[in-house]
Amino acid sequence: SKPGLKGKLKLAVDVTAEGRVSSVNVSEDTLGDELLRLHAYFTMKEAEFPKARRSPVFEFILQP
Repeated sequence: SKPGLKGKLKLAVDVTAEGRVSSVNVSEDTLGDELLRLHAYFTMKEAEFPKARRSPVFEFILQP
């Protein structure tokens, strides 16, 4: 619904050895869209990963 929306949203995720997300931190947000940021945050918070402790960083870039 926002065709001109552009920018970057970067989320740092900590994953436990069981593959569960223990924390999600927004490390960069130049989009300025709170609804999109919250959606990405809660989607990552509920994600599951292969069993191995790690801390991936997800970067979403929107360009018109």
